[in-house]
Amino acid sequence: MLKKIVSLLSENPYTVAVSHVFILALPITMLAACLFLMAELAGVFGWQSASVILNYMGEVTSYLFPILVNFYLASYYASMHRIHKGCAIFCALLGYMFVSYQWGLLAIKVPIPNSLVVALLTAYASCLILHRFKRCAQFQRLTGMCDIWLNEDGQQLYRFVILAASTLTALLLGSTALSLVPLVLSSVISPSLNLPLLNPLSFHDGLIYELVRGFLWGMGIHGHDFLQSYQSGLYDLSVANMADWRNLGDELNIISTNFYDFFTGIGGAGNTLGLVLCILLFGRCEGYRLLAKIVLIFSLFNINEPILFGIPVILNPIMLIPFMLTPLLSYLLAYSAISSGLIAPLTEVQPWITPPVLSGYLASGGEWSVALFQLGLIGLSMLFYYPFFRIMDNQAAGHSITVLMTNRMMKNDGVDSLNRVTGHFPSMQLHMMAQREIDMLRKQGQFALYYQPQVDSHSGRIVAVEALLRHIGADGAVTPPSFLSSYERLGLMAEVDDWVLKHAIADFVKLGRPSGCRLCINVSSASLAQPAFADRVCQTVVENGLIFSDLCLEIREEGLVQDPRETAKMIAKLRARGIAIALDNFGSGYASLAHLSHFTFDRIKIDRSLIGNSGSDKGKSLFSVAVQLGAMSEAEVVVEGIEKAEQLMLAREQGATCVQGYYFFQPMPVQALSALKTWDAGEVALSS
Repeated sequence: MLKKIVSLLSENPYTVAVSHVFILALPITMLAACLFLMAELAGVFGWQSASVILNYMGEVTSYLFPILVNFYLASYYASMHRIHKGCAIFCALLGYMFVSYQWGLLAIKVPIPNSLVVALLTAYASCLILHRFKRCAQFQRLTGMCDIWLNEDGQQLYRFVILAASTLTALLLGSTALSLVPLVLSSVISPSLNLPLLNPLSFHDGLIYELVRGFLWGMGIHGHDFLQSYQSGLYDLSVANMADWRNLGDELNIISTNFYDFFTGIGGAGNTLGLVLCILLFGRCEGYRLLAKIVLIFSLFNINEPILFGIPVILNPIMLIPFMLTPLLSYLLAYSAISSGLIAPLTEVQPWITPPVLSGYLASGGEWSVALFQLGLIGLSMLFYYPFFRIMDNQAAGHSITVLMTNRMMKNDGVDSLNRVTGHFPSMQLHMMAQREIDMLRKQGQFALYYQPQVDSHSGRIVAVEALLRHIGADGAVTPPSFLSSYERLGLMAEVDDWVLKHAIADFVKLGRPSGCRLCINVSSASLAQPAFADRVCQTVVENGLIFSDLCLEIREEGLVQDPRETAKMIAKLRARGIAIALDNFGSGYASLAHLSHFTFDRIKIDRSLIGNSGSDKGKSLFSVAVQLGAMSEAEVVVEGIEKAEQLMLAREQGATCVQGYYFFQPMPVQALSALKTWDAGEVALSS
């Protein structure tokens, strides 16, 4: 069940985004933790002035975390929804400021927002509203009103202002409506109905406090700050009770301020020292182990923000289970041990940063039994965390957090768009490998287009050229498009399609638009999913002086199953302008026959695997059926992968009108294509 949840989360781009940006912003959390630790140590040594300054610096630094998360999420969502990144970031940050002010969520010492939840929600809401406005036809007409009398820069500025103003207005209206909900509820619920207050010394109320504290932390809300009144009251009661015990011989309370610090908060809320040690001792993932080594020193001083955001535990339903239940179990064991006399009660109030084991020894007045009991709780928490962490660890082996922070932290392009990838979930390693591959390709060469002609199966005349993306390394080595899987994983295939479309059309125009020849370009499912794709294609064709009938877009079968209804509309819109549509890799899988009945194609490309396996009777029969099915759809049948004369003869016998393969031409750069002496270059091959 848990593995299924992990799998579902790994497919959700929004949970992916949250976990990813937590890691990106992790250095801010670690810096704040360092400052808080130095502030507490300065206070222990009596350097009060330095302690106040360092604590102030730590708080200000911690306030930057949700701001940075908001910035990164807006950048991510902008890439995912193909909206203006600058506008998205502007609306998200300003919306975060306004909504936080409206709801009274500003920090006390520095009047800036301090709510991670609001930072997450405003980033999501701002980009969602922007995306809806962008797709709205009425809004597009509004933003296009001034295109006639404004230049290109003016048009962009006008669209930016209109989009940003509309988005912020909608966001604030929604926030205002939500702010009225408590007022409505207060008028419905009886004013005399008061929520019960927690008794700091009550066993049952203590359990509730611990449960609420863990839940709040898990949702990204600082549990200690939210329950500050409970903590303050308990501290005062603990100091007074211990003084009366020493001076008057009163009975010691079992629950004290250090009861939570030293029994249910070993390493920080959630007894996370056990999690850190579990990672160090049993973790296989390089990134997790490195993270545990870095945060161990903080955990020993009961500071756990780095581990909460680094795994992360926050907003991670898998790790929230042990995070919330482990301190409850420790609470029950500690309370039972003290009430039964197994260990001594705490008699001294010690600083919460006192390291485990030492803290138990000092707070109990030198009782080693309490220190040993703490060791037992640490071991128990390790066992409790282990099965849940193992799920994460098994799915993320090889993940390197240092690479992510080094390569992505505070870069200008923010967070790349991710498509079905994860941060702390299964595909994080694959995502990072994809990102590294793309970065390496960009640094060590350049992308280029190669072209492979398609010839008439009878006359040998070149009737089309297919544009193929290649990478040329610094050493001149040409790499086939195996790297496209990395672009697909990162959700960048639409950008790749736009680049190929623009450069291929420009090259074809430079060739002089050979008479009777088409330019064929592959299109991914990511482009077909964009409502504006057809308009963008037509605009590129017009701007380059190409004729619509000169262009053929090839769609792979998997591109038809994402959203069949919208894809059919897109195909119809393109064909209405005269652009030919080809079904690529027909017969390679999916529902090939169903596609022929649901969609209208101008060309059907038989997958190379069918002609490659035509050496046997069974393979020849399957190839024949595929060609006949294509012909029945009244589309031109193209057979790719022709490498032998007998394959060519078979294609001609079965009625294929066009063939493509190494038997005629290998993919070549545009310079070689333009240097062909004749566009009837296939005659020699056909006569052999």
